Amino acid sequence: ARAQRADDILSEGRHADAWAELQKIPPEDDEILEVLSVRCQTLLALRRFADALPLAQRVVELSPDETIHWSRLGMITRHTMGLEAAAAVYEKAVSMYPATGIFRYSLASRYCSLGRFDEAREHMALGLVLDPSWKQVALDDPALSEIWDVVAD
Repeated sequence: ARAQRADDILSEGRHADAWAELQKIPPEDDEILEVLSVRCQTLLALRRFADALPLAQRVVELSPDETIHWSRLGMITRHTMGLEAAAAVYEKAVSMYPATGIFRYSLASRYCSLGRFDEAREHMALGLVLDPSWKQVALDDPALSEIWDVVAD
């Protein structure tokens, strides 16, 4: 109940209040997926990336089928460990879920930032076949300018 309340508070943009609500949850509930997930989201919103990283890793371990968990782990990893490590997260996600377009889009974005444009083009092209809804997002993302030729086709 407290995790849901914290999630509701978080959705209102009251990040510090959500964290205060989460602090009321007893330690024995810390391995409950919902609690871990809301803690992770709250720490991400508070930009406490180093604190969020182990939680994001644990959430992915407990619930690897949820794309949002992989996306959060990739984002948090980028902030804490850098682009190469974030690319590795998305590489693993792509290997486990090759038909999930958002992972290919995210991997293409990391590859662009790393100057790995041929690999970025490959993943972006396939990602847009799998989920064309990302096309406009990709065209609006200056980090992907080197591969806009693939996106615009």
